[in-house]
Amino acid sequence: MREQVKRSAMADERIELKVEQMERAISNCPAKTGIGPDDMNKDMMLRMPREVVQEMAALASIMINETVLPCTGKESIIVLLPKPGGGRRPIGLIS
Repeated sequence: MREQVKRSAMADERIELKVEQMERAISNCPAKTGIGPDDMNKDMMLRMPREVVQEMAALASIMINETVLPCTGKESIIVLLPKPGGGRRPIGLIS
């Protein structure tokens, strides 16, 4: 999907993501990741009805083509994780 976006941006073409591409992207997400502000995790997304994934693909296509993010796409949860040698490092969990 990334390559399609890059090629399309260079050629000034519109992108229409397919349901299969969204399903593959969801399947390729790491299993043990933190949950962002939307409280969605990989297992929940894998169990969504195909119609919902189709709507997600349409929404993602619009966001890519219009180069916009909804306000919630700009939110993150910041967590401070301890470093092995002491101190902490910030990690941002986004949706």
